[in-house]
Amino acid sequence: MCAFNCSGIYVEHAYNPIHRRYEYDPAGELSRTLDKLRGETQYEYEANGQLLARNTGRVVDGEEFRYDAAANRLNFNTSRFDHVKDNRLKQWANHEYKYDAWGNLIEKTVGIVRWQTFTYDCENRLVKTETMADTQVESTSSYQYDSLGRRVAKQSEIKGQTDHKRFLWQGLRMLREESPGQSSLYIYEPGSYAPLARVDEKEGEVENKVYYFHTDQIGTPLEMTDAEGQIVWQAKYRAWGAVEKLVVNEVEQNLRFQGQYFDAETGLHYNTFRYYDPEIGRFITQDPIGLLGGFNLYGYCRNPTAWIDPLGLDWNYFLSNEDGAYYHGRASDKTSLSDVMRRHGKNKGVDGARFRAGDTITQVTPKGTDIDTVRGIENAGVREKPILGRGSPKVRGNTIQGISDANLDTPKGIVRTNAANSYLESHGVNKVSSLPSLDKRPHGGVKSATC
Repeated sequence: MCAFNCSGIYVEHAYNPIHRRYEYDPAGELSRTLDKLRGETQYEYEANGQLLARNTGRVVDGEEFRYDAAANRLNFNTSRFDHVKDNRLKQWANHEYKYDAWGNLIEKTVGIVRWQTFTYDCENRLVKTETMADTQVESTSSYQYDSLGRRVAKQSEIKGQTDHKRFLWQGLRMLREESPGQSSLYIYEPGSYAPLARVDEKEGEVENKVYYFHTDQIGTPLEMTDAEGQIVWQAKYRAWGAVEKLVVNEVEQNLRFQGQYFDAETGLHYNTFRYYDPEIGRFITQDPIGLLGGFNLYGYCRNPTAWIDPLGLDWNYFLSNEDGAYYHGRASDKTSLSDVMRRHGKNKGVDGARFRAGDTITQVTPKGTDIDTVRGIENAGVREKPILGRGSPKVRGNTIQGISDANLDTPKGIVRTNAANSYLESHGVNKVSSLPSLDKRPHGGVKSATC
């Protein structure tokens, strides 16, 4: 059983012996979880929605965070006015980091006993790693990618044990994982990167084995059960996605945050176009789409209890009232619906706040949508109504077109227009405001639904 409130927020998951309940504050941020297997966890946030603390009632498990103005993690003994130059974190706790001229992490040192090196190709893709522990080689790895930048193979050696894996893709979701003697097929929730089930086929076994994922409110696997309902994998996480403890580990399970795959040889999570370091909650290379992904090119998101970044791309939404859609926009995958609501609520003009009581925000493309489709959808939505005009004192509407008239007939404009038209046609509609809702949040109001 799973239950949601009127804003589409996940509030309960129950499957004996798995039972979780989620509570949210007035801003829509997760404030408390009650988990039958993990106990109670409370969360605190800064005014901008950035995660400030995770409290479990046990000092050893609690976490507190401090950031500079660009959302870089800071040690508690640094000044709040300190900043990280170029957002390239050089030191955190007992970790030290070094970068190349393109901003790629090339060296990570933990204390005086552990040292990692990272090598990249000409497209800034990680292709080789080495980990030293106590002057001995602990692990090595190499990675291969296809023409779309998706990782299709990896070879690793950990303490003398070699591992070879190949990966097959359906679009930008990993569909199949193959290793000598075994393959795994993944099934996901429609329109998302949250896993539902896995089908394992082993050489020499007549019947395949089916496993079921049990995820948290943002689609991170917490448990995996077999066909008899027995838990075969169970993890406890820290706030930014690092596994704190594998409580049950009868079957290997490497999926983490949505769109992420855990690499045991490095401790990093492969995140489709980049690698994520869960220890510090950031990527090891800069966002390939540049500033469209946010002002901090290494950032994951402000709040890992509510936001995901499966690809580092964008998604679309529109604002509406009783007269229909009046504003169309796009947001980075690092941004949640709550964050967009908060931002538009603070944007005020002579016609009042852009988002206010009685209005609704609707997400119409999934996080991880490619930038051409996102820009095309934004433009198609804006053109459903007249624009306010640049410099208008009003805010309840778009001031400019998503793609200017001058750029509509350029090669990029044509690609984006065609991408939007294809997306609309695939959903059987001819207007952005008619697309089915992926998430819908009113400005206030309470009701519930159960599935």
